Amino acid sequence: MKTPTPERPLLGARNASLLLGAAFALAIPAVHALPAPTQYQAENATISQGAVQSSFTGFSGSGYVNPNDVAGSSVQWTVNVPAAGRYNVSYRYANGSTTRRPMRMEVINGLGTNTVTERLPGEPTRSSCQSNDGTGTPSWTVWCVEGIQVELQAGSNGIRLTSLTSNGGPNIDRLEVSAQQPAATADWSRMVVDSTRARMPGGVGVWEYSRALFLYGTYLTWRRVGNGDLSHPYMTYIRNWVNSHVSSSGTIDRAISNLDNMLPGNLCLLMARHFPSDSRYRNCANNVRAAFNGYPKVEGGYMHSKSASRECQLWLDGVFMAMPFRQRNGVQFGDSNETTASHNDAANQLDIYADRTRRPTGLLRHAWWGGCGDNPGWADGSGQSPEHWCRALGWFGITHIEVLELLPTNHAKRPELIATLTGLVNGLVANQDPLTGMFYQVVDKRSVLENWEETSCTSMHAYTILRAVEKGYVADPTGSIRAAAQKAHDGVLTKVYIGTDDRTNVTNISRGTNVSNASYYYNRVRPLNDMHGLGAFLIMKEAFNGNAGWNFTPGPDPEPGLVDNLSNKDTANPEWSVQTGLAVGNQSHGDRAYTFGSIPASVAGSEWIRSAADSKGFTGNPLVTFDLTEAATVYVAIDDRVGRRPWMDASWVDTGENLTVNEPTVRTYSLFSKSFTAAGPVSLGPQASTTAPNYMVIVK
Repeated sequence: MKTPTPERPLLGARNASLLLGAAFALAIPAVHALPAPTQYQAENATISQGAVQSSFTGFSGSGYVNPNDVAGSSVQWTVNVPAAGRYNVSYRYANGSTTRRPMRMEVINGLGTNTVTERLPGEPTRSSCQSNDGTGTPSWTVWCVEGIQVELQAGSNGIRLTSLTSNGGPNIDRLEVSAQQPAATADWSRMVVDSTRARMPGGVGVWEYSRALFLYGTYLTWRRVGNGDLSHPYMTYIRNWVNSHVSSSGTIDRAISNLDNMLPGNLCLLMARHFPSDSRYRNCANNVRAAFNGYPKVEGGYMHSKSASRECQLWLDGVFMAMPFRQRNGVQFGDSNETTASHNDAANQLDIYADRTRRPTGLLRHAWWGGCGDNPGWADGSGQSPEHWCRALGWFGITHIEVLELLPTNHAKRPELIATLTGLVNGLVANQDPLTGMFYQVVDKRSVLENWEETSCTSMHAYTILRAVEKGYVADPTGSIRAAAQKAHDGVLTKVYIGTDDRTNVTNISRGTNVSNASYYYNRVRPLNDMHGLGAFLIMKEAFNGNAGWNFTPGPDPEPGLVDNLSNKDTANPEWSVQTGLAVGNQSHGDRAYTFGSIPASVAGSEWIRSAADSKGFTGNPLVTFDLTEAATVYVAIDDRVGRRPWMDASWVDTGENLTVNEPTVRTYSLFSKSFTAAGPVSLGPQASTTAPNYMVIVK
C-alpha cells in the first residue's frame, strides 16, 4: 500500500480527446456530434486493495483511488447505458513513475463471448499527454485519459480495472463512458479524413513518408466518395500538399537520402495521372526515380539510408517506402525496358530482404546487417535483429500485395513472393490475439505485460490478410483466414472513437521506430492520431469498403466543364468544389448542411462553385480564381445582409433575381452577373464580412 506521504497529486483535467482549439472549430463541420461523456468517480466504485485519497487538490470528485502496489488491486464500477451498442470507455489517471503501470479492463455484462478483456498500458503521465508523444517529465500532477471502444448491453454493465504487476496501477480519478458511438458500419474513413483536415487545415507538414501515407489513404477515400471531382476538398488537400513541396519544375524541397523519402513520390504519380497538363508532377516522379540510380546496396539489397549510422542495413520498412513507387513509376511512365526493370527490381528486393530476415515461423525480423560499416549493436551472428516488430511486418506484407497487383502473372519471382506472403499470413494469424483480434507491438510476445496492442500494424495486417485471400494468394478453404482479417479490422475499430470535440481519435499507435531490442519497442510512445496509424487505418478501411489497390488504368481524363483549375486562396477553409446541376435541395456550402430553397429558372441546372461558408471572413484578394473553358456568364450569389462587394465594379450587374438558402432560417441571396466573351481566367475578391455565409458562384 502506498502511504499518503508520496501520494500522487492531481492537477486539472487533461482529457486526451480535447485536442482542438477554438481556432479550428469552424474549419469543417463536426463529423458526428456527441454529448459529453458520463463520469463515474473512482471513490464511489467498489475498491479491492486500494484506498481513496484526497490530500492533494485538483481531482474531479471527492477523491481518487490509489491502488495498492500489488498485482490484482482493482476498481469496479456499475455503468448504465440506455441502449446496446458501441461506447468509448476510458479512465483518467496519473502515473508519475518512469515505468508503465498496466491495468486490465474487463467489461462484465452478460454478453458471454463479447465480454471484453483488454490491457491498457498505464503510460507515465507527462505534460504532453494530450498528444501522448512522450515529451516532458513524468508527474503525478498530470492526468491523462486512455480507453477503448466496447460493446455494452442496455442497462447495467460492470467495468473493472485490475493492476497487472507488483507496481500496482496508477492513481485513478474516474471512469468516462461516452454517448453511443457511430456503428462499425459508419463511414469512419470520411470521419478520420475530415477530423484530420480540421486539425491541420494548412496541410500535414513536411515531405515525409507517414504524412504521405495518410494522404494516400485520403486519396483512396476520395476515389470512393469524390465522384471523380478533381476540385473535391480531399483532392485539393492532397494536391496543395504536393505543390507545397514540389516546385513548378518538379524539384522536391527535401533530399532523397534514404528510402523513406521515396514514398511520397507515389502522390506525384497520382497527381500526374489526374493533372497531366501540369508537368511538375511527372518531373517530380522522375526525380524520385533518379534517386535509385547509384543508390547504395548490400548483397543486392537497397540500404535503408545513405547515412553512416544505417550503413549495410536492410529494414523491412524500406521495401514499402521504395518498391511500390519503383514499380508503379515504371508501369506509368516507362518504356517496355523500364517497365520490365521496375518489375524485376521490386520482386528481387522483396526476395533479398525475405532471405535475410525470415524465420521458420514465417515471420521476419525487423532488420538485417550485412557486416560492413559500424556494428549497429542489435545484430546476431546471422546479421538479424532480435525481434519481430509488428509494423515492420505490416510494411512488408502490404508491399507484397501492392507489388503482386502489378507484377505480370508469368513473372519468374511471382511464386516465391506468394510463398513468402503465405508464410507471413500464417505466422500472423498464429500470433493474433484471440479475444481482441489485435496484434502486439512485438508480435510473438503477447504474454509479456509490457507489450501492448498496436493499431497501425493491426490495420496493415487486416489489409494484407484480407487482400491475400481475396486475390487468391493464400488458400482459405474454411474461411478462417478471412475471419482473422475481419477480427483484426473490428479490433482496430475499438481504438477509434469520437471525442468531446466531435472529432475522431485513433489510439495506440507506435511512434516511428528504429531497430533495437524488445524493451525499446515496448517503451515507444504512442502519439494520439499519429500519421502512421491514420494512413494505415484508411488503407485498411477502404479495402473493407471494396476500394483497395493502386488500380492504375491509363486513359484520358474527363473533359472539364465550364470551370477548370479552381483555386481557393483561403487554405484554412478548403471545402470549395465545382458542382454540376444546380437544383433546389443541393447543399449550398461545403462546410455547412444548408440547402437551396429556391433557384431562379434562368440558372437552374447550371455548373456552380460550392464555397466554404467560413471563407466569409477571408480578406485577401483574390479569394478564388478559376479558368473558363469557353465564353460564359459568371454569377455571384451574395446574402442580402452583406450586399454588393467593393471589388465588384460596374461590369457586375445586379440581375434583380434571387435564390434562397435554408439555414434553416430562410436567407435571400441576390445574383450579380458578369459576361466573359472568351475562355480565360476569372478572379473574384473576398466577401470580407462575417455577417453571413460566403457567397456562391454560378457559371452558365
